Amino acid sequence: MKRLRISFPRLVAAFMRILLVLTEINQKFGALGAAPGLMSISAVLKQNGYKDNHFGYYPDKNYLEKWQEDLKRIRPHLVGIYATVPQFQFIRKMIQAVSDSEPFIIIGGPHPTIFPKCLEETPRLNAICIGEGEYPMLELAQALEEGKGPTRILNLWIRHNVRLIQNPTRPFIQDLDSLPFVDRELGDHQKVIDNWGLSQIRIMAGRGCPFNCTFYSNHRIRKLQSGRYVRFRSVDHIIREIKMLQKNIASAKSSLPTTFTGLIGIGSKNSPTVIKRR
Repeated sequence: MKRLRISFPRLVAAFMRILLVLTEINQKFGALGAAPGLMSISAVLKQNGYKDNHFGYYPDKNYLEKWQEDLKRIRPHLVGIYATVPQFQFIRKMIQAVSDSEPFIIIGGPHPTIFPKCLEETPRLNAICIGEGEYPMLELAQALEEGKGPTRILNLWIRHNVRLIQNPTRPFIQDLDSLPFVDRELGDHQKVIDNWGLSQIRIMAGRGCPFNCTFYSNHRIRKLQSGRYVRFRSVDHIIREIKMLQKNIASAKSSLPTTFTGLIGIGSKNSPTVIKRR
C-alpha cells in the first residue's frame, strides 16, 4: 500500500475552501445537476461557519480537464465527492490525478456505502463516508480546522498513514426538521430548473424508501445505521421551504415535494394534497 502523508494545517472556518462534487458523465437521466445530499451538507457547513463552499459539476467527457481547472482556481482544502456505482470509474480517475500535497479527499454516497473497500483500492483517497454525511462532513471540517487527524469520526473510514481506520456508524438523523433548508446557492440552480423543465423545484420531503427491493441499495443501507430508516419532515417545515423558494427563485412556479421516486405517503399528513391546501 502506498504511504500517503497528509498534514493538517490549522485553518479558520471562514477561510476553509470546500469543493463538493457531482459527476454525471455519460448519463442521460439522473440528477441533471441537482444534488440534494451535497446541498444539505453545504447547508450544515454554512450553519456552522464554513461558508466558502463550491460546487463542481462534471457531466461531460472533458471532466478531467475541468476538474484540474477547478482545483487550480478554487484551491480547496477539503473535497467531498458524491459517488454512485456507475460513476466511480470516472471519480477514481479524478482522484488519481490529484497530487499528494493537494486537498483532503472524501467520497460518500451509494458506492462507498456499499463497497467500502474502494478506500483501500484507491491510494490517493483519504476517507469514505458510509451513510448520511451532514455531521460527519462537519466534524471532518472541524478536525482539519483544528489541525487534528480526523481518525475517530463516526461514519468515516480514514486512511491514516499506512493504516485504514474503520469507525462505527452513528444513528440515522431522526428529526429531519432539525436540518437547515438545503443550500440552493450551491451551483447554478436555474440550470437545474431548466434541465428538469416545467419550472419545478424538487424538495426532499423525507428520507428512506419504504420498500426493500433487492436490485436497489436501500436493503443494504437501512442496515448500516441504527434508528428509524423511513422518516418525514413535518408539513410546516416543508411549507416554510416552499414559501422561501417562491420568494427567492422567481422562475419557480411550482414545487414538487419528493422522496426518492416521489413517494410521499398518499393520504398521510405529508401528502401533496395537504400541502397544496396550506
